[in-house]
Amino acid sequence: MDKFFLDKFLDLIFPPKCGYCGEITTSKNFICEKCNNLLIKNYINRCKFCGKISLTEKCPECGRKTLYYEKLIFCSEYNREFKKKIHLYKFSDKKYLYNFFTELLYNYVKNEEFEVVIPVPISKERYRERGYNQSGLIAKKLAKLLNKEYLDNVLVKEKASKRQSTRSFKERLENVKDVFGIKNGLEIADKKILLVDDIFTTGSTANECAKTLRLAGSGDIKLGVICISHMLR
Repeated sequence: MDKFFLDKFLDLIFPPKCGYCGEITTSKNFICEKCNNLLIKNYINRCKFCGKISLTEKCPECGRKTLYYEKLIFCSEYNREFKKKIHLYKFSDKKYLYNFFTELLYNYVKNEEFEVVIPVPISKERYRERGYNQSGLIAKKLAKLLNKEYLDNVLVKEKASKRQSTRSFKERLENVKDVFGIKNGLEIADKKILLVDDIFTTGSTANECAKTLRLAGSGDIKLGVICISHMLR
């Protein structure tokens, strides 16, 4: 069957639904116009590096850190609704929600300058347990929407670590120290990168990934995440 007609047939049987409200969309998108207008926000008076409310570009807490990325781009606070959606996506096998998360993040990064999209990697053990890298699915589709290069064979997690969600701030820093590595490093030489993850809490994982990429010779790095959570700050 011709792909065009196959897509039309599948849309009739399984019409795209908005990943936020669950209503059938009037297009092939996975976020409806109503939710798109509701969720797309212009955040002001925020720290450029962690998203916390701040009157300066770099809040005092980030000012005390060595950061290896240039900017944090986020879609939402980690509120009740997004917590529910992300838990369904990561822990209840609702893999299809990556479509919604990707389209939402696309609205925030589409005008940013970068050449390569790279996901924060997960360990082999976590991949076998979940069946997919939640950040990888988002990053891959995002790269396709933006017509950018997608690389999931460069930044790798060489050591398994404990779940970050169960760690304190200091424990998170130690938990991700020296767990990431680089393969095929020439593919990122001097290239500007969008590093994609689902949640930014302390930033320890993302910053360690950015550090690994920069030491391998990459260009500037921006972080693109779905939610920010400062509960452990």
